[in-house]
Amino acid sequence: MLRRKKKLRKNLKTIIISLFLNISVAIYPIIFAYTKNAHEVYIEQIIYPLIISVGVTLILFLGFYLLYMDFVKASFVSILSILIFWTYGFIFSLIESIVPTIRHWHFIFIILLILFHVIIGLKKSEKENASIRKLTYVLGLTFLLLSVFNIAIAMPTITTKYSKAKEYETESAVAVSNLPNVYFIILDEYSSFEMIKKVYNYDNSEFKEFLIDKGFAFSDTSESFFPQTSMVVTNLINLDNIVTMEMPEVERFKLRENAKLFNVLRSYGYTTHAIDTFYQRFTGIEKVNADIVEPRSYQRPDDFYHMLTENTLIRPFAFYSISKSYDEKYYDIILTAFKKLKEESQNNNKQKFIYAHILSPHEPFVFNENGSIVGLEKEYNWDDKSLYLGQYKYVTKRIIDIINSITQYDSDSVIILQSDHGARLASRDLENSKQILNAVYYRGQKMDSIDGLSGLNTLRLVLNKLLSTNFEIVEE
Repeated sequence: MLRRKKKLRKNLKTIIISLFLNISVAIYPIIFAYTKNAHEVYIEQIIYPLIISVGVTLILFLGFYLLYMDFVKASFVSILSILIFWTYGFIFSLIESIVPTIRHWHFIFIILLILFHVIIGLKKSEKENASIRKLTYVLGLTFLLLSVFNIAIAMPTITTKYSKAKEYETESAVAVSNLPNVYFIILDEYSSFEMIKKVYNYDNSEFKEFLIDKGFAFSDTSESFFPQTSMVVTNLINLDNIVTMEMPEVERFKLRENAKLFNVLRSYGYTTHAIDTFYQRFTGIEKVNADIVEPRSYQRPDDFYHMLTENTLIRPFAFYSISKSYDEKYYDIILTAFKKLKEESQNNNKQKFIYAHILSPHEPFVFNENGSIVGLEKEYNWDDKSLYLGQYKYVTKRIIDIINSITQYDSDSVIILQSDHGARLASRDLENSKQILNAVYYRGQKMDSIDGLSGLNTLRLVLNKLLSTNFEIVEE
Protein backbone atom coordinates (compact mmCIF):
# COMPACT_ATOMS: atom_id res chain seq x y z
CA MET A 1 0.00 0.00 0.00
CA LEU A 2 2.80 2.40 0.96
CA ARG A 3 4.72 1.47 -2.16
CA ARG A 4 1.65 2.19 -4.31
CA LYS A 5 1.26 5.64 -2.72
CA LYS A 6 4.90 6.43 -3.34
CA LYS A 7 4.57 5.36 -6.96
CA LEU A 8 1.41 7.42 -7.37
CA ARG A 9 3.13 10.44 -5.80
CA LYS A 10 6.11 9.97 -8.09
CA ASN A 11 3.88 9.70 -11.17
CA LEU A 12 1.96 12.81 -10.16
CA LYS A 13 5.21 14.69 -9.70
CA THR A 14 6.41 13.51 -13.12
CA ILE A 15 3.14 14.59 -14.76
CA ILE A 16 3.29 18.05 -13.22
CA ILE A 17 6.93 18.55 -14.18
CA SER A 18 6.29 17.27 -17.72
CA LEU A 19 3.33 19.59 -18.22
CA PHE A 20 5.26 22.50 -16.77
CA LEU A 21 8.21 21.90 -19.13
CA ASN A 22 5.93 21.60 -22.15
CA ILE A 23 4.06 24.79 -21.32
CA SER A 24 7.35 26.64 -20.77
CA VAL A 25 8.42 25.82 -24.32
CA ALA A 26 4.97 26.51 -25.79
CA ILE A 27 4.69 30.04 -24.40
CA TYR A 28 8.24 31.23 -25.07
CA PRO A 29 7.91 32.27 -28.75
CA ILE A 30 4.83 34.34 -27.92
CA ILE A 31 6.43 35.91 -24.83
CA PHE A 32 9.54 36.71 -26.86
CA ALA A 33 7.55 38.36 -29.67
CA TYR A 34 5.46 40.33 -27.19
CA THR A 35 8.39 41.62 -25.11
CA LYS A 36 10.31 42.69 -28.20
CA ASN A 37 7.29 44.68 -29.42
CA ALA A 38 5.78 45.72 -26.08
CA HIS A 39 5.68 49.36 -27.14
CA GLU A 40 3.09 48.55 -29.84
CA VAL A 41 1.48 45.25 -28.79
CA TYR A 42 -1.11 45.07 -26.03
CA ILE A 43 -1.12 42.16 -23.62
CA GLU A 44 -4.67 41.32 -24.72
CA GLN A 45 -3.27 40.40 -28.14
CA ILE A 46 -1.19 37.53 -26.77
CA ILE A 47 -3.96 35.80 -24.82
CA TYR A 48 -5.47 33.98 -27.81
CA PRO A 49 -2.09 32.80 -29.21
CA LEU A 50 -1.10 31.60 -25.72
CA ILE A 51 -4.30 29.61 -25.33
CA ILE A 52 -3.90 28.03 -28.77
CA SER A 53 -0.20 27.21 -28.27
CA VAL A 54 -0.68 25.71 -24.81
CA GLY A 55 -3.83 23.85 -25.88
CA VAL A 56 -2.16 22.26 -28.90
CA THR A 57 0.88 21.39 -26.79
CA LEU A 58 -1.24 19.62 -24.18
CA ILE A 59 -3.06 17.67 -26.91
CA LEU A 60 0.29 16.60 -28.37
CA PHE A 61 1.55 15.62 -24.94
CA LEU A 62 -1.55 13.52 -24.26
CA GLY A 63 -1.36 11.88 -27.67
CA PHE A 64 2.29 10.93 -27.26
CA TYR A 65 1.64 9.66 -23.74
CA LEU A 66 -1.06 7.34 -25.06
CA LEU A 67 1.49 6.13 -27.62
CA TYR A 68 4.35 5.57 -25.16
CA MET A 69 2.62 5.31 -21.77
CA ASP A 70 5.72 7.16 -20.58
CA PHE A 71 5.61 10.80 -19.44
CA VAL A 72 9.27 11.54 -20.16
CA LYS A 73 9.16 10.23 -23.73
CA ALA A 74 5.85 11.98 -24.35
CA SER A 75 7.24 15.22 -22.99
CA PHE A 76 10.41 15.03 -25.07
CA VAL A 77 8.62 14.35 -28.37
CA SER A 78 5.95 16.97 -27.80
CA ILE A 79 8.62 19.58 -26.97
CA LEU A 80 10.55 18.57 -30.09
CA SER A 81 7.38 18.93 -32.17
CA ILE A 82 6.68 22.36 -30.69
CA LEU A 83 10.21 23.54 -31.46
CA ILE A 84 9.97 22.29 -35.04
CA PHE A 85 6.69 24.15 -35.47
CA TRP A 86 7.93 27.48 -34.08
CA THR A 87 11.40 27.46 -35.69
CA TYR A 88 10.54 26.06 -39.11
CA GLY A 89 10.85 29.42 -40.88
CA PHE A 90 14.24 30.22 -39.36
CA ILE A 91 15.66 26.81 -40.24
CA PHE A 92 14.21 26.92 -43.76
CA SER A 93 15.68 30.37 -44.42
CA LEU A 94 19.09 29.16 -43.24
CA ILE A 95 18.96 26.06 -45.46
CA GLU A 96 17.65 28.13 -48.38
CA SER A 97 20.65 30.47 -48.12
CA ILE A 98 22.89 27.42 -48.59
CA VAL A 99 20.71 25.52 -51.07
CA PRO A 100 18.69 28.14 -53.03
CA THR A 101 16.78 25.50 -55.01
CA ILE A 102 15.15 23.92 -51.96
CA ARG A 103 11.37 24.19 -51.73
CA HIS A 104 9.05 24.08 -48.77
CA TRP A 105 7.61 20.68 -49.65
CA HIS A 106 11.15 19.23 -49.82
CA PHE A 107 12.01 20.55 -46.40
CA ILE A 108 8.71 19.65 -44.76
CA PHE A 109 9.09 16.08 -45.99
CA ILE A 110 12.63 15.85 -44.55
CA ILE A 111 11.59 17.37 -41.21
CA LEU A 112 8.59 15.08 -40.82
CA LEU A 113 10.64 12.05 -41.82
CA ILE A 114 13.21 12.82 -39.12
CA LEU A 115 10.47 13.38 -36.53
CA PHE A 116 8.79 10.12 -37.55
CA HIS A 117 12.04 8.18 -37.03
CA VAL A 118 12.49 9.76 -33.60
CA ILE A 119 8.93 8.82 -32.61
CA ILE A 120 9.31 5.25 -33.84
CA GLY A 121 12.78 4.90 -32.33
CA LEU A 122 11.52 5.90 -28.89
CA LYS A 123 8.55 3.55 -29.27
CA LYS A 124 10.86 0.61 -29.91
CA SER A 125 13.06 1.52 -26.97
CA GLU A 126 11.50 0.02 -23.86
CA LYS A 127 14.02 1.40 -21.36
CA GLU A 128 13.85 4.92 -19.98
CA ASN A 129 16.71 6.95 -21.39
CA ALA A 130 18.35 9.18 -18.74
CA SER A 131 19.78 11.41 -21.47
CA ILE A 132 16.31 12.10 -22.84
CA ARG A 133 15.08 13.00 -19.37
CA LYS A 134 17.98 15.41 -18.85
CA LEU A 135 17.59 16.97 -22.30
CA THR A 136 13.86 17.46 -21.71
CA TYR A 137 14.53 19.18 -18.40
CA VAL A 138 17.23 21.37 -19.89
CA LEU A 139 15.02 22.48 -22.79
CA GLY A 140 12.02 23.24 -20.60
CA LEU A 141 13.96 25.13 -17.93
CA THR A 142 15.98 27.05 -20.51
CA PHE A 143 12.88 28.39 -22.23
CA LEU A 144 11.29 29.18 -18.87
CA LEU A 145 14.32 31.25 -17.84
CA LEU A 146 14.40 32.96 -21.23
CA SER A 147 10.74 33.94 -20.82
CA VAL A 148 11.38 35.37 -17.36
CA PHE A 149 14.48 37.20 -18.61
CA ASN A 150 12.64 38.80 -21.56
CA ILE A 151 9.72 39.86 -19.36
CA ALA A 152 12.13 41.43 -16.88
CA ILE A 153 13.92 43.35 -19.65
CA ALA A 154 10.64 44.58 -21.15
CA MET A 155 8.96 45.41 -17.83
CA PRO A 156 9.87 49.14 -17.88
CA THR A 157 8.27 49.46 -21.31
CA ILE A 158 5.19 47.49 -20.26
CA THR A 159 4.65 49.41 -17.02
CA THR A 160 5.18 52.72 -18.79
CA LYS A 161 2.63 51.83 -21.42
CA TYR A 162 0.00 50.75 -18.94
CA SER A 163 0.58 53.42 -16.34
CA LYS A 164 -2.19 55.90 -16.09
CA ALA A 165 -1.42 58.78 -18.39
CA LYS A 166 -1.40 62.21 -16.78
CA GLU A 167 -4.26 64.30 -18.09
CA TYR A 168 -3.34 67.39 -20.02
CA GLU A 169 -4.13 70.58 -18.17
CA THR A 170 -6.15 72.52 -20.68
CA GLU A 171 -7.40 76.02 -20.23
CA SER A 172 -10.69 76.20 -18.41
CA ALA A 173 -13.35 75.98 -21.07
CA VAL A 174 -17.09 75.73 -20.93
CA ALA A 175 -18.80 73.61 -23.54
CA VAL A 176 -20.05 75.94 -26.24
CA SER A 177 -23.10 75.13 -28.33
CA ASN A 178 -23.63 75.87 -32.02
CA LEU A 179 -20.01 75.36 -33.00
CA PRO A 180 -19.56 73.98 -36.53
CA ASN A 181 -18.57 70.46 -37.40
CA VAL A 182 -14.84 70.06 -38.02
CA TYR A 183 -13.39 67.61 -40.56
CA PHE A 184 -9.70 66.87 -40.12
CA ILE A 185 -8.67 64.71 -43.08
CA ILE A 186 -5.14 63.30 -43.38
CA LEU A 187 -4.28 61.61 -46.70
CA ASP A 188 -1.27 59.46 -45.99
CA GLU A 189 1.65 60.01 -48.37
CA TYR A 190 -0.32 62.38 -50.63
CA SER A 191 2.26 64.43 -52.55
CA SER A 192 2.22 68.20 -52.91
CA PHE A 193 1.37 69.78 -56.24
CA GLU A 194 5.01 70.70 -56.81
CA MET A 195 6.37 67.26 -56.00
CA ILE A 196 3.84 65.37 -58.12
CA LYS A 197 4.79 67.58 -61.06
CA LYS A 198 8.53 67.36 -60.44
CA VAL A 199 8.85 63.63 -59.71
CA TYR A 200 5.84 62.13 -61.51
CA ASN A 201 5.39 64.69 -64.30
CA TYR A 202 1.71 65.04 -63.42
CA ASP A 203 -0.09 68.39 -63.36
CA ASN A 204 -2.60 68.36 -60.50
CA SER A 205 -3.55 72.01 -60.88
CA GLU A 206 -7.17 71.08 -61.63
CA PHE A 207 -7.54 69.87 -58.04
CA LYS A 208 -5.84 73.01 -56.74
CA GLU A 209 -8.25 75.22 -58.70
CA PHE A 210 -11.15 73.16 -57.36
CA LEU A 211 -10.05 73.84 -53.78
CA ILE A 212 -9.64 77.56 -54.42
CA ASP A 213 -13.06 77.75 -56.09
CA LYS A 214 -14.59 76.07 -53.03
CA GLY A 215 -13.14 78.78 -50.80
CA PHE A 216 -10.15 76.91 -49.39
CA ALA A 217 -7.11 78.78 -48.10
CA PHE A 218 -4.17 77.03 -49.64
CA SER A 219 -0.41 76.73 -49.16
CA ASP A 220 2.02 75.71 -51.87
CA THR A 221 5.02 75.79 -49.54
CA SER A 222 3.97 73.81 -46.46
CA GLU A 223 6.37 71.14 -45.26
CA SER A 224 6.49 68.32 -42.76
CA PHE A 225 9.73 68.16 -40.85
CA PHE A 226 9.57 64.44 -40.12
CA PRO A 227 9.47 61.58 -42.65
CA GLN A 228 7.50 59.18 -40.43
CA THR A 229 3.77 59.20 -39.82
CA SER A 230 4.09 58.39 -36.11
CA MET A 231 6.18 61.53 -35.59
CA VAL A 232 3.97 63.82 -37.65
CA VAL A 233 0.69 62.62 -36.17
CA THR A 234 1.99 62.64 -32.58
CA ASN A 235 2.82 66.34 -32.99
CA LEU A 236 -0.44 67.16 -34.77
CA ILE A 237 -2.81 65.62 -32.25
CA ASN A 238 -0.82 67.01 -29.34
CA LEU A 239 -0.85 70.51 -30.87
CA ASP A 240 2.85 70.96 -30.30
CA ASN A 241 6.25 70.08 -31.69
CA ILE A 242 7.10 67.60 -28.93
CA VAL A 243 8.60 64.68 -30.85
CA THR A 244 12.32 64.24 -31.43
CA MET A 245 14.07 61.74 -33.67
CA GLU A 246 15.55 60.15 -30.54
CA MET A 247 12.21 59.71 -28.73
CA PRO A 248 11.36 56.01 -28.32
CA GLU A 249 8.15 54.88 -29.95
CA VAL A 250 6.71 53.87 -26.58
CA GLU A 251 6.89 57.50 -25.46
CA ARG A 252 5.25 58.70 -28.66
CA PHE A 253 2.51 56.13 -28.22
CA LYS A 254 1.84 57.32 -24.67
CA LEU A 255 1.50 60.88 -25.94
CA ARG A 256 -0.98 59.76 -28.58
CA GLU A 257 -3.09 57.88 -26.04
CA ASN A 258 -3.97 61.11 -24.26
CA ALA A 259 -3.72 63.55 -27.14
CA LYS A 260 -4.34 67.19 -26.37
CA LEU A 261 -6.31 67.92 -29.54
CA PHE A 262 -9.12 65.54 -28.62
CA ASN A 263 -9.16 66.73 -25.01
CA VAL A 264 -9.38 70.40 -26.01
CA LEU A 265 -12.20 69.79 -28.43
CA ARG A 266 -14.09 67.68 -25.91
CA SER A 267 -13.83 70.50 -23.37
CA TYR A 268 -15.66 72.70 -25.89
CA GLY A 269 -18.47 70.19 -26.33
CA TYR A 270 -17.21 68.31 -29.39
CA THR A 271 -17.71 64.60 -29.91
CA THR A 272 -14.90 62.94 -31.82
CA HIS A 273 -15.78 60.53 -34.61
CA ALA A 274 -12.74 58.63 -35.88
CA ILE A 275 -12.31 57.01 -39.26
CA ASP A 276 -8.85 55.69 -38.61
CA THR A 277 -7.48 53.16 -41.08
CA PHE A 278 -4.44 52.63 -38.87
CA TYR A 279 -6.17 50.48 -36.20
CA GLN A 280 -5.69 53.41 -33.80
CA ARG A 281 -1.95 52.79 -34.01
CA PHE A 282 -1.15 56.44 -34.59
CA THR A 283 -3.86 58.05 -32.48
CA GLY A 284 -4.65 55.94 -29.42
CA ILE A 285 -8.16 57.06 -30.31
CA GLU A 286 -9.91 54.62 -27.98
CA LYS A 287 -8.16 56.19 -24.98
CA VAL A 288 -9.91 59.52 -25.54
CA ASN A 289 -13.44 58.10 -25.51
CA ALA A 290 -14.01 58.79 -29.18
CA ASP A 291 -16.70 57.17 -31.25
CA ILE A 292 -15.12 54.80 -33.75
CA VAL A 293 -16.84 55.11 -37.09
CA GLU A 294 -16.51 51.95 -39.14
CA PRO A 295 -14.32 50.69 -40.66
CA ARG A 296 -12.05 49.76 -37.82
CA SER A 297 -8.72 49.05 -39.34
CA TYR A 298 -7.36 45.77 -40.46
CA GLN A 299 -3.79 45.23 -39.32
CA ARG A 300 -1.13 44.73 -41.92
CA PRO A 301 0.39 41.28 -42.50
CA ASP A 302 3.50 42.38 -40.60
CA ASP A 303 1.48 42.87 -37.40
CA PHE A 304 1.87 40.82 -34.23
CA TYR A 305 -0.06 37.75 -35.38
CA HIS A 306 1.70 37.57 -38.71
CA MET A 307 5.02 38.02 -36.97
CA LEU A 308 4.17 35.02 -34.80
CA THR A 309 3.27 32.77 -37.72
CA GLU A 310 5.71 33.82 -40.45
CA ASN A 311 8.52 31.65 -39.02
CA THR A 312 6.37 28.67 -38.08
CA LEU A 313 5.30 25.60 -39.99
CA ILE A 314 2.24 27.62 -41.06
CA ARG A 315 4.49 29.82 -43.23
CA PRO A 316 4.49 27.77 -46.46
CA PHE A 317 0.71 27.37 -46.33
CA ALA A 318 -0.45 30.75 -45.07
CA PHE A 319 1.96 33.52 -46.03
CA TYR A 320 0.65 34.10 -49.54
CA SER A 321 -2.99 33.93 -48.51
CA ILE A 322 -2.39 36.29 -45.55
CA SER A 323 -0.61 38.82 -47.75
CA LYS A 324 -3.22 38.56 -50.43
CA SER A 325 -6.09 38.88 -47.99
CA TYR A 326 -4.49 42.01 -46.53
CA ASP A 327 -4.23 43.78 -49.89
CA GLU A 328 -7.79 42.86 -50.79
CA LYS A 329 -8.90 43.93 -47.32
CA TYR A 330 -7.00 47.20 -47.69
CA TYR A 331 -8.90 47.87 -50.91
CA ASP A 332 -12.22 47.40 -49.10
CA ILE A 333 -11.12 49.44 -46.06
CA ILE A 334 -10.14 52.50 -48.09
CA LEU A 335 -13.36 52.38 -50.09
CA THR A 336 -15.41 52.03 -46.91
CA ALA A 337 -13.49 54.86 -45.22
CA PHE A 338 -14.31 57.22 -48.10
CA LYS A 339 -17.94 56.08 -47.99
CA LYS A 340 -18.20 56.67 -44.23
CA LEU A 341 -16.54 60.06 -44.51
CA LYS A 342 -19.08 61.12 -47.12
CA GLU A 343 -21.93 59.80 -44.96
CA GLU A 344 -20.67 61.88 -42.02
CA SER A 345 -21.30 65.01 -44.06
CA GLN A 346 -24.90 64.01 -44.73
CA ASN A 347 -26.16 63.17 -41.24
CA ASN A 348 -27.66 65.72 -38.89
CA ASN A 349 -25.29 65.36 -35.92
CA LYS A 350 -23.89 68.66 -34.73
CA GLN A 351 -20.69 69.74 -33.02
CA LYS A 352 -18.69 66.71 -34.05
CA PHE A 353 -15.00 66.46 -34.80
CA ILE A 354 -14.41 64.00 -37.64
CA TYR A 355 -10.87 62.70 -37.57
CA ALA A 356 -10.18 60.77 -40.77
CA HIS A 357 -6.71 59.34 -41.33
CA ILE A 358 -6.86 57.60 -44.71
CA LEU A 359 -3.98 55.24 -45.50
CA SER A 360 -3.87 56.21 -49.17
CA PRO A 361 -2.28 56.88 -51.63
CA HIS A 362 0.26 55.18 -49.33
CA GLU A 363 1.25 51.69 -50.43
CA PRO A 364 0.08 49.02 -51.09
CA PHE A 365 -0.93 50.16 -54.57
CA VAL A 366 -4.26 48.47 -55.21
CA PHE A 367 -6.26 51.18 -57.04
CA ASN A 368 -5.86 52.39 -60.58
CA GLU A 369 -7.05 55.92 -61.36
CA ASN A 370 -10.60 54.66 -61.93
CA GLY A 371 -10.75 52.77 -58.64
CA SER A 372 -10.42 49.27 -60.06
CA ILE A 373 -8.13 46.87 -58.24
CA VAL A 374 -4.71 46.35 -59.81
CA GLY A 375 -2.63 43.18 -59.82
CA LEU A 376 -1.67 42.35 -56.25
CA GLU A 377 1.84 41.36 -57.32
CA LYS A 378 2.56 45.06 -57.97
CA GLU A 379 1.37 46.49 -54.66
CA TYR A 380 4.79 47.61 -53.37
CA ASN A 381 6.47 48.44 -56.66
CA TRP A 382 7.78 52.02 -56.41
CA ASP A 383 9.88 51.64 -59.57
CA ASP A 384 6.75 51.64 -61.70
CA LYS A 385 5.62 55.22 -61.07
CA SER A 386 2.25 54.64 -62.72
CA LEU A 387 1.16 52.58 -59.70
CA TYR A 388 1.50 55.35 -57.10
CA LEU A 389 0.23 57.92 -59.60
CA GLY A 390 -2.86 55.86 -60.41
CA GLN A 391 -3.73 55.54 -56.73
CA TYR A 392 -2.98 59.24 -56.21
CA LYS A 393 -5.39 60.20 -58.99
CA TYR A 394 -8.12 57.97 -57.60
CA VAL A 395 -7.75 59.38 -54.08
CA THR A 396 -7.98 62.88 -55.55
CA LYS A 397 -11.28 62.01 -57.27
CA ARG A 398 -12.74 60.62 -54.06
CA ILE A 399 -11.69 63.64 -52.00
CA ILE A 400 -13.25 65.99 -54.56
CA ASP A 401 -16.50 64.02 -54.23
CA ILE A 402 -16.34 64.19 -50.41
CA ILE A 403 -15.60 67.93 -50.36
CA ASN A 404 -18.54 68.53 -52.70
CA SER A 405 -20.73 66.58 -50.30
CA ILE A 406 -19.50 68.44 -47.21
CA THR A 407 -19.91 71.87 -48.79
CA GLN A 408 -23.38 70.92 -50.01
CA TYR A 409 -24.81 69.33 -46.86
CA ASP A 410 -22.62 70.90 -44.16
CA SER A 411 -21.46 74.19 -45.65
CA ASP A 412 -21.00 75.85 -42.24
CA SER A 413 -18.31 73.33 -41.36
CA VAL A 414 -14.51 73.56 -41.11
CA ILE A 415 -12.34 71.28 -43.28
CA ILE A 416 -8.64 70.82 -42.64
CA LEU A 417 -7.14 68.79 -45.49
CA GLN A 418 -3.52 67.70 -45.13
CA SER A 419 -1.04 64.97 -45.86
CA ASP A 420 1.52 63.76 -43.34
CA HIS A 421 4.26 63.62 -45.99
CA GLY A 422 4.62 63.17 -49.73
CA ALA A 423 5.66 60.10 -51.69
CA ARG A 424 8.88 58.72 -50.22
CA LEU A 425 9.58 56.32 -53.08
CA ALA A 426 10.41 53.59 -50.57
CA SER A 427 12.50 56.10 -48.55
CA ARG A 428 14.61 57.07 -51.56
CA ASP A 429 13.33 60.63 -51.80
CA LEU A 430 12.88 61.93 -48.26
CA GLU A 431 13.81 65.50 -49.19
CA ASN A 432 10.99 66.01 -51.71
CA SER A 433 8.60 64.05 -49.48
CA LYS A 434 8.72 66.90 -46.92
CA GLN A 435 6.34 68.92 -49.11
CA ILE A 436 2.74 68.31 -48.08
CA LEU A 437 -0.84 69.03 -49.06
CA ASN A 438 -2.24 71.76 -46.80
CA ALA A 439 -5.63 73.45 -47.32
CA VAL A 440 -8.39 74.84 -45.07
CA TYR A 441 -12.07 75.57 -45.67
CA TYR A 442 -13.60 77.76 -42.96
CA ARG A 443 -17.39 77.90 -42.90
CA GLY A 444 -17.54 79.43 -46.38
CA GLN A 445 -15.71 82.48 -45.07
CA LYS A 446 -12.35 83.96 -45.98
CA MET A 447 -9.63 82.20 -44.00
CA ASP A 448 -6.39 83.80 -42.85
CA SER A 449 -3.40 82.97 -45.03
CA ILE A 450 -1.74 79.65 -44.23
CA ASP A 451 1.00 80.05 -46.82
CA GLY A 452 4.23 78.48 -45.62
CA LEU A 453 2.69 77.12 -42.41
CA SER A 454 3.30 73.53 -41.42
CA GLY A 455 0.37 71.22 -40.83
CA LEU A 456 0.77 71.70 -37.07
CA ASN A 457 0.78 75.50 -37.17
CA THR A 458 -2.16 75.48 -39.58
CA LEU A 459 -4.14 73.39 -37.11
CA ARG A 460 -3.28 75.77 -34.26
CA LEU A 461 -4.34 78.76 -36.38
CA VAL A 462 -7.71 77.16 -37.17
CA LEU A 463 -8.38 76.37 -33.50
CA ASN A 464 -7.57 79.94 -32.53
CA LYS A 465 -10.12 81.22 -35.02
CA LEU A 466 -12.72 78.61 -34.12
CA LEU A 467 -12.41 78.49 -30.32
CA SER A 468 -10.71 81.81 -29.52
CA THR A 469 -7.74 79.95 -28.07
CA ASN A 470 -4.28 81.47 -27.98
CA PHE A 471 -2.00 78.89 -29.57
CA GLU A 472 1.12 80.61 -30.83
CA ILE A 473 3.03 79.66 -33.96
CA VAL A 474 5.67 77.10 -32.94
CA GLU A 475 9.13 76.77 -34.40
CA GLU A 476 9.81 73.56 -36.30
